[in-house]
Amino acid sequence: MLWVMHCQQVAVLSEYAPEPLRTAALRPVVDEQALIGSITTEAGKGGHMLTAAAALDERDGVVRFHRDAPVVSGGGQAGAFLVTMRRSEDGAADDVVLVHCPRELSDPKVVAPLRMLGMRGTCNVSMTVDVEVPRDHLIEPPGGFARVAMRTMAPLGHLGWAAAWTGAARAALRYVVAHARRPAGAARRSAGTTTCSTGSRGRGRTWTWPRPWWPRGCASTSCATARSGTAPPSRS
Repeated sequence: MLWVMHCQQVAVLSEYAPEPLRTAALRPVVDEQALIGSITTEAGKGGHMLTAAAALDERDGVVRFHRDAPVVSGGGQAGAFLVTMRRSEDGAADDVVLVHCPRELSDPKVVAPLRMLGMRGTCNVSMTVDVEVPRDHLIEPPGGFARVAMRTMAPLGHLGWAAAWTGAARAALRYVVAHARRPAGAARRSAGTTTCSTGSRGRGRTWTWPRPWWPRGCASTSCATARSGTAPPSRS
């Protein structure tokens, strides 16, 4: 996921950034393998890319702004960020401009890591940036940011994520199938079971559970002996 988002930002810079910004922004990617982060999420609007609440302040050829970013993938490692901002304080919410923000000009502060249900590879953090960059760091092609989002960011991102998740699922399936087909694996599964035919759950039939699981309510001494040589714990 993080790799796809990086490729997404590189594609935007390559296709829409004016010169000399394009060369200056992509040179660290080539020479230093720098990561390009994306800041589009805001409190109150979520991840809706085509609108922005925070506005930039442009004076004397310099762009300044403060931005709270609730979710930034790879925010602690990115060498630069592409940030969506409202063009001005009195501008409409959908008058969005994209700003290239090198890390050294952004004063990034990580507020807290985010726990994403085990998705540690995204390195998601909550952070703030205080940016001061020259005006030529604005990316504003004909058609505006909506064109950038609809023609490049959205399709590349979603196709890339789908490919990454499909690949991860296929790899997991291949691992499970290979493990199930191994004779050694089958032997371990057979050896790792407990059979009960006499306990309160048996009722004259044979029941088999993977070790070390225990049949709820079973008090069979034979099961206890097969499992650990001790009587099973009482369970309600």
